[in-house]
Amino acid sequence: MRIVADIDIPYLNGVFEPFSKEVKYFKGRDIGQSQIKDADILIVRTRTICNKELLRGSNVSVIATATIGTDHIDMEYCNAKGIKVYSAPGCNAGGVVQWVLSAIFSLLKKADYTDLNSLTLGIIGVGNIGQRLAVSAKALGFNVLQCDPPREEAEGSRHFVSLNQIASQSDIVSLHVPLTFKGSSKTHQMISGEFLSKLKPNTILLNSSRGGVINENQLVKQLLSKNLLVGLDVWENEPHLNAELLRKVNIATPHIAGYSLEGKVNATRLVVESLSTHFGLNIISTDLGRSDIKEKYKIIIDKYLYNNTICYNELFNFIYSIQDDSKEFKEYPENFELIRNNYSLRREYSAYTILSNGLNGIMIDWEEIGFFSTNNL
Repeated sequence: MRIVADIDIPYLNGVFEPFSKEVKYFKGRDIGQSQIKDADILIVRTRTICNKELLRGSNVSVIATATIGTDHIDMEYCNAKGIKVYSAPGCNAGGVVQWVLSAIFSLLKKADYTDLNSLTLGIIGVGNIGQRLAVSAKALGFNVLQCDPPREEAEGSRHFVSLNQIASQSDIVSLHVPLTFKGSSKTHQMISGEFLSKLKPNTILLNSSRGGVINENQLVKQLLSKNLLVGLDVWENEPHLNAELLRKVNIATPHIAGYSLEGKVNATRLVVESLSTHFGLNIISTDLGRSDIKEKYKIIIDKYLYNNTICYNELFNFIYSIQDDSKEFKEYPENFELIRNNYSLRREYSAYTILSNGLNGIMIDWEEIGFFSTNNL
């Protein structure tokens, strides 16, 4: 078999060479018809648009994407042509939740909130990431509302609310949906002027899903008349950004919410596992990246206590300073791809153990957020 792969997928080099006639590596944006003319398998990320224009006339029978979503792949065309598609669902859930929590606590500081029990987080899209965020938020004390029309249709309305309820009742709104253009639950520009107009002043709006989910022009218009606290990791025409929107948002990052070391390891492992199973190769994927993620860290939680209250902004900023990423990107937005491709992968909460003496009366299940924890300080 002949493979063409994105050169920026970590830990992949050398994995399939023993089983293949040829493995070629290219930058994702450089993978075109001429590069794949002899390929049987594509291993890609979001920067390679796998559609009819790319695939027609090729021998590609399998596409594996080291991403949670497949909106860069024309699934209808692939299904019609019998091309098998594998993705890596949930691979970067920990990294995205980390981005969201860091953004929330950074922006809550600006809004001067102190009691998390009085705040409602509205989650739109309750898949792998949305569910994990809901668990973490509840552990921290937030009230949580969940909106997921496809799941509501399949499971009933008991655990879900409408978009209108999310807009009118939430203090924080976080988006975690795929980008879809068809059907009653299409997500393209689902966050419209109508939705935005229902948000309360000082509402935090976060998007780490796909840029096209928000109508950016209408968001700019709302920001001219309403005080919203906005954090965006994704943009409608990446890497070509709406410059006015970039200036107005509070947090801006170049599609790196899921760029954790663990997320990258997980994505490559899932891709390798899928292809190994598909072709019966018996590759052991658990060895990939193992040495890089073995280092662990300890956090003494008492260092973040003030009057028996945890300063979450300091804690989560210590682990991941989202404002540093935002400052760099806002200064050099023209370096969108450069920053993204050279991003220093951060560690997820699973790399940290929370140490406590068990005497401070702070009752938080840190493991629900993704940390390890112990009272043996």
